Amino acid sequence: APMSIDAPNPTCTSCSRTLWQDELTHQGCGVCLRRTDAALAEHAGPRGLYARLSTVMAPGTSGGGGRV
Repeated sequence: APMSIDAPNPTCTSCSRTLWQDELTHQGCGVCLRRTDAALAEHAGPRGLYARLSTVMAPGTSGGGGRV
């Protein structure tokens, strides 16, 4: 179970690293937060994953032609 930020050694809820003093207001450490930010950025925007998928898939279809 995730530790409380009030615990003696609060840890990241993702990787269990001990949080630094400036990370105590977050549930994750800086490394995991940057990794998550980068992963989310890959999905967003006009050149993101969702935008690229819209060029090859139509709503309600799958690669086999049936509805999803």
